[in-house]
Amino acid sequence: MFTRQSDSTFFNEHGDVIGNLYINQNFTGLIENGKEMEFSTFIEGTLPEMTNDEQVIYPDYNEKYEYKSNAENPDTRKLIETRSSIKYLVASISRPEDLKGNFRIEHNERIHFSVCKSLNELETSEKSASVQLMTKRLSVSYTQSDSQLKFSSANFVRALSSNEPNPCDSNDCSLFAECVVDADTEKGYYCQCKPGFDDDGKSCVDVNECEEGSNYCSPDAQCRNLIGYFECICVPPRVGDGRVCELETDTNQNDICSRCDSNAECVLDQNSYNLCVCKNGFVGNGFQCQIGIQ
Repeated sequence: MFTRQSDSTFFNEHGDVIGNLYINQNFTGLIENGKEMEFSTFIEGTLPEMTNDEQVIYPDYNEKYEYKSNAENPDTRKLIETRSSIKYLVASISRPEDLKGNFRIEHNERIHFSVCKSLNELETSEKSASVQLMTKRLSVSYTQSDSQLKFSSANFVRALSSNEPNPCDSNDCSLFAECVVDADTEKGYYCQCKPGFDDDGKSCVDVNECEEGSNYCSPDAQCRNLIGYFECICVPPRVGDGRVCELETDTNQNDICSRCDSNAECVLDQNSYNLCVCKNGFVGNGFQCQIGIQ
């Protein structure tokens, strides 16, 4: 049982504030099955605006978390807190080489909780400590039809009480690679391209899963290559997560043609359902068609 508060301020490459986000979560313990956590969440603020052709790139980053005693009730009330600056880049999906840098998130997070002073927790509860959370391979994807936002990352914790240097604290790896500590190498580390990229680690090139056919999109979905991964978008009127695309039972077939883009044609597919298809020279899902943009 604990509460979590998070404040984030977003800055653009010129140092101007472009967004603020406040999150308050109250975790009230395990539910009856004993396997899931029950909590409530309050979210307030605004996020930076982006175009449909833009994608956020998160380099690997570290955050320092401090374990403290609450001043009002130091014996049982504890606090875990971090203040960090997280850098990110904005890239053009159609032109991955066009990277805009120096964006950042100023992040302040606080976790308040009580401890039970049992024998094995007494010593920890009376001390302060600091750890470093290392976050790697962070990616974010959104499935519009299901309104699902998915986060993926690899996370590692290192105690800051150790004075032993980490060879990866200073490395020459690509932005799209991760540094792997290896005592058997000359520098004590090596560079390895992240999933979705390919090369020697010093240089990493995006893999186009759509062209290589290494995606799992439904035959009724469009594959859209992103930087580091891809997404599957069901072709209207079919809906789904891109892996499975199905027709809604209440789909009005006559309404489909009226929704086609002016640069699209309404045709019948193999199942005799109306389908919007972009005309020659245009690309898109039939409801939105653009000239020459892949």
